[in-house]
Amino acid sequence: MSPSGEVIGPIFYIVVFLAIMLPLTWFLFSYGAKAGANAAELVLSGGIKDKVTRAAEVVGLIVVGAICAQYAKFNIGIVYTSGDLTINIADILDSIFPELPVLIISFVTYWLMVKKNWSAGKTMLLMLVISIVGYFTTILTV
Repeated sequence: MSPSGEVIGPIFYIVVFLAIMLPLTWFLFSYGAKAGANAAELVLSGGIKDKVTRAAEVVGLIVVGAICAQYAKFNIGIVYTSGDLTINIADILDSIFPELPVLIISFVTYWLMVKKNWSAGKTMLLMLVISIVGYFTTILTV
């Protein structure tokens, strides 16, 4: 803007830039703040918030259920033997409904924590006791 080295070029640029940008930024900031407040009021006053919250709960439960089915293991070790006949209860349950024991234990854990107000530590202690007793009685296997 000033090829011969005058100072007026950069000063002109700064003055024009600030004259355009300061009012424009203030207007856009004020408009955005008002629009955001109106949108928040609309969401909170209508039933949209409850619908979004419910949808997030459903997605969360689906994810937790998938993680339980993928990583939790509950192996039943009960085998009925009578002469030549051997029936493995775990194989029968897996053929009817795969991972049914994990689902039942998940529901029992949910019931204990939500309906009976058990703490997470108390629930884990119960699962530890069930695991130890089940292992030593061969009701559960590794």
